Amino acid sequence: MLYFHRSQISQNEDTARIETIVTENFPDGKSIDHCLWCETGIEYAEYLCTERCDALLIGLLPYAILKGHDISSDTPATLELLYKIKEIWLPLLLQTSKKAHPIRLNIPTANDKLPNQCAVGTGVSLGIDSLYTIQRHTQNSDSLLKLTHLGYFNVGSHGRGTEATRLNKAHLQKVQAFAREYNYKLVVVNSNLMDEFRQHHAAIDMYTSAFAVFSLQKLWSDYSYASAGYFPGNNEYQDWERKNCADYYLVLQGIISTSNLRFHADAEDATRFQKTASLSNSLIAQKHLYVCTRETDNCCRCKKCVRTILTLKALGVRDRFNHVFDPQKESFWSNLKGLLKGIRKRDCYIMEIVKYFFSNKKKHFR
Repeated sequence: MLYFHRSQISQNEDTARIETIVTENFPDGKSIDHCLWCETGIEYAEYLCTERCDALLIGLLPYAILKGHDISSDTPATLELLYKIKEIWLPLLLQTSKKAHPIRLNIPTANDKLPNQCAVGTGVSLGIDSLYTIQRHTQNSDSLLKLTHLGYFNVGSHGRGTEATRLNKAHLQKVQAFAREYNYKLVVVNSNLMDEFRQHHAAIDMYTSAFAVFSLQKLWSDYSYASAGYFPGNNEYQDWERKNCADYYLVLQGIISTSNLRFHADAEDATRFQKTASLSNSLIAQKHLYVCTRETDNCCRCKKCVRTILTLKALGVRDRFNHVFDPQKESFWSNLKGLLKGIRKRDCYIMEIVKYFFSNKKKHFR
């Protein structure tokens, strides 16, 4: 069982932190007290939420299901959120994974509306999906989701250890420079969620992002999640515990949205290739695009770098992005290897690139 004790807020000159003791009880009678924390800048201290356990419930739900832990809490959950999880989402997750266990959610509920600053935000990674969503909700002055804030959430995407710390530090510096240059308010959140409860990040990345957003739910009214785009034919739920949860963003956004805080899986109408094409003339993307999973600058050889470079080549705009993809680092053989591996695995992103190459009679990748 997981037991959420009451959360406490602590502050220093620069940061504010919400801390919760989460007791994990095991069938053999042993237990562990995890000190789970979520930290942000002191200017956002007043928006940290101790009145609800919504953030904990969402962030730890996949872990509880896979471990077979019931969940209890001293603090209530939002009524509509708990209802949708219990009556809709849990039954679906149980039906689509052989590793899932039925669990009970013994959590009190509250239905009063919390105070809210009505901020509208999206995450900023500086990748294709991120920059496309930012462009979409900045340039369109009529958008109901016109951005007021960007969020940078360090909740596990870089992994763990000293290398993860190095990559996160460099990534944050890029994001801060971007926010300063274009006058965006930046909300930085750090948490030890994935250190205390180790999980497969790709399978739960929307859960962990929602954990960070709900921790500050008195700030946001709307949050757009930069979706990777929908590909027809994907089996959205089967074996969800080991695949990318991008396959079911459209459904999950409705489950976790409440009258106080609405989530939006943004740009599900556009594929990654189409988004890259949309950004091909963007001076912002040409200066700031960052997709690498290995280095503090785009290495031009990892899976994401290669896939993006191949897309830019297919579109005939590779040279426009020399500032972020150094031609001296690029390798023909890395490109070819990434292409062939993607074709063999029927990778939806690579197959879209191949289809475009053939339809436009492109001959090579040099």
